[in-house]
Amino acid sequence: MCRKIIIHQMHHDVRIPMICDVFAEQQEVYANPRRTRYHQCELSHPPPGQLLLNTWYPTCEYHSCCMPIVEITCCDAGLRYDDDDHEPEECDYFVLEHKHERLEYFGCPEDYPVSYCPATWSNDIYEIDRNWDDWYREDWERLYEWEEVLFQECETIYILEEEAKTHFLVWRDLNRWRNWRDRLLVQAEIHVEQAQKRLIDQKELVSRMFNWGRGDGFVCSSGFVPIWWMRLWAEKEDMYGELNGVKIRPENLQCIS
Repeated sequence: MCRKIIIHQMHHDVRIPMICDVFAEQQEVYANPRRTRYHQCELSHPPPGQLLLNTWYPTCEYHSCCMPIVEITCCDAGLRYDDDDHEPEECDYFVLEHKHERLEYFGCPEDYPVSYCPATWSNDIYEIDRNWDDWYREDWERLYEWEEVLFQECETIYILEEEAKTHFLVWRDLNRWRNWRDRLLVQAEIHVEQAQKRLIDQKELVSRMFNWGRGDGFVCSSGFVPIWWMRLWAEKEDMYGELNGVKIRPENLQCIS
C-alpha cells in the first residue's frame, strides 16, 4: 500500500472532527486523517516582493493559508520501481492521508489585514495515532477501505453528539422558564429523545464495524448509555423532585434501545 501524507501547516483549523470511542462518556475528539476541508480565506501566499531572498512558499491545492509538506512511503511493489518512474497513486491500494499542524503566522505578522491576527485553532481536537496490527483480523487488502468508511461513520457520531447536546440545551432553557406541560417544552423533550435514538443507532453501526475488523462478524456490542436522555431526567429531578408521588430518577425512564 503506497501512501502519501500531506502535512498541512495552516493558519486556520480545518480538521474534520470524529469520535471513535463509542462507549466513553467523556469522549476524545480526533481529526479524521483521511479527509480535509477545502478552505479559501483572506490569507494567501505573500506576494513575491514581500518574500525574503531565497525563501520558497509551496502552494496547497486544498487551502489558501497553508504551507504543505508531502511525505511518500511506498509498498514493496512500489519500491521495485525507480523513484522517478513510480507514482504512489499508481498503487492498487493507494492511501492519501492528511495531517494538520498549527501555523501561527503565514508569512510575516505585518502582512496580515490587522495588526494582531493569530491562528484560529481548536485545542480540543487531536491527531489520532492508530495501529491496527494488534487486532485487525480481516483481509489486509481491505484495511484502508474499511478504515476510510469507519472514520466517516465516526464523523457522523460527532455530528449527532453535537446535535443531541444542542437539543438538550434548548430543552433545558425552556424547562427553566416554561410550565412543564407547555407544548414547546414537550416538543423539545421529544427532540432530545429522537436525537439520542439516532446517536445510539450510529454507535451501534460503528460498533459493528469495529467488531467486523476484529474478526467477530458484523455484530453489535450492547450497553450504550443514553446519556443525554439521562441528563434530561436528572435535570427534571433537580427541578421538580417528585411528580405525582413518583421520584424522577434516570432508572425510571424507559431505556432507548
